[in-house]
Amino acid sequence: MIQSITTAQFEAATYDPTVQRAYEPPKTWFRIVALNVAISVLWPRYAYMALGGLPSLTLTFIVAGLTCGAIAYKSAASPSFRKLIISPYVGRPVLTALLLVWFVWQLVCDFGGVSPPTSFMVLVSDCQTLINMLAIGAVVSSVPRYRFGIFRVLVVLTIAVCLAAIFERVTFQPIIFYFPSAMISGLGQSNLGFLFYPLVRDNVFRVRSTFAHPIVFAQFCAAMAPVCWLVFRNDAARIFRLLALAAMPLIVIGIQLSGARSGFVSLAAAVATVLVLNVLRDALKGGKKAAGSLVTLVVLIVGVGLAATFLQNLTAGRTETEANSGHVRLQQFARAELALDNSPITGYGSGMSGRFAGIEGMLGIISIDCNYISMAVDFGYPGLTVYVAMMLAFLGAGIKIALSKRSADLLSAEAAAVTAGIIAMLVTFAILSITDMLSLFYMYVPFLLSMSQQSNPKTGSATGYRRTAAPRFQRISNGLHAGAPQSAR
Repeated sequence: MIQSITTAQFEAATYDPTVQRAYEPPKTWFRIVALNVAISVLWPRYAYMALGGLPSLTLTFIVAGLTCGAIAYKSAASPSFRKLIISPYVGRPVLTALLLVWFVWQLVCDFGGVSPPTSFMVLVSDCQTLINMLAIGAVVSSVPRYRFGIFRVLVVLTIAVCLAAIFERVTFQPIIFYFPSAMISGLGQSNLGFLFYPLVRDNVFRVRSTFAHPIVFAQFCAAMAPVCWLVFRNDAARIFRLLALAAMPLIVIGIQLSGARSGFVSLAAAVATVLVLNVLRDALKGGKKAAGSLVTLVVLIVGVGLAATFLQNLTAGRTETEANSGHVRLQQFARAELALDNSPITGYGSGMSGRFAGIEGMLGIISIDCNYISMAVDFGYPGLTVYVAMMLAFLGAGIKIALSKRSADLLSAEAAAVTAGIIAMLVTFAILSITDMLSLFYMYVPFLLSMSQQSNPKTGSATGYRRTAAPRFQRISNGLHAGAPQSAR
């Protein structure tokens, strides 16, 4: 049965009329955030632009810089906007403190490292991404319909990059071939070699779509699977439900074409996380859903058992080349231990892990294939501890929101999707040191902080967001366009 509802009806069921609604920025700001997210995914990090006599910069860096400037100006001019930006972080001081400690510790290690100027430049680049994603995430995080709108954008971007990957596979031409040579000539011979040499393994062409490496592409696909499921299950607009449904098989195809074993492991971890959180939430709520959750749990256990052998073969390596890559990582781990014996506290500074723990591969390129080893060598054991503690703290926050009886169903589903996406990223980081996907984590940070406040009965009413919507509107998302009639199945 199709029920047609108006925006007023939706808001009456979704928002608490007894409280004052929080400030919502104009929709132009949502578009700016969506543009930043789209460019961060679609624009390759290795494609540079030269503006006049200025140094060559990536489009991602340029747009992020302009956006940060606009947010800073608007924050200075509007107290309401400034409160919107800082409220997620002020409301959860412990989690915010972990972020600050992580940033400060990187500064300490860089200035005390073996090459402070080089390390500092690496840190500046990383912090530009960090600050921009934390800022744009805060712009939309406190407004449920804007936040859900970003999930919609991610679904569309997932389809785009997966189709680009299929195009790569059909043409046997990486995306880099379609960029002007001037955009990639400034990378240097070693970096250009890095962009080309992983394209074939065991005589199989590996796609990378718009990303720097096939594993990064697979990591993105795995992290987007829970987002696609979220939109498919909860969006009121049929077009976005269909797009999310189409994205899910494309994700599997994309991971397969990337040739990255870790992609399927990360995908399995993300799917299992969503299922477990849904099962536990239904069990906690009791009633008929509790019985259904027990059936789901049995199916999940059987599925894990069937998948165990497959995942074991993946991690061990299905071919000699894959098995050798595992041995190389063991060598990197041994080199990292030796390096940390000499500098266990502050490490060697940002970007130095390859020099002290990396292994020389094809074309003389030195690489290190584990984010956690890289963090330990760069920032010492304390830095690795803070980094892992920060990740676990935000994962814990997401799990708490997803399982809380006080959370609205949609809020719980969003928290589960974000938590599963972070887990997919962290699993891949066990065999990948490229940190491009950390930008997604930093955007998720204010999402989790705001959702945590909205699920708290003492602070949740600050946005006027009902913790339990009327049953007939349970499938309706907060992504409605103002004034546009919507329908729910």
